[in-house]
Amino acid sequence: MDRPKRRNMVLDLRAIDDKIRLWLGAGDIDEDDRQALETVRDLINDLISKPG
Repeated sequence: MDRPKRRNMVLDLRAIDDKIRLWLGAGDIDEDDRQALETVRDLINDLISKPG
């Protein structure tokens, strides 16, 4: 993937990660939803940290 597209994708993923972090911080999430959001955050973090 070329650099500008990857950079934009990483910025989008970081924005999504920030929103998920806020949802997790809300506190009124059931345990299944919390686990699903944490799994998505792990996946996003793996994609962000993957060498491009």
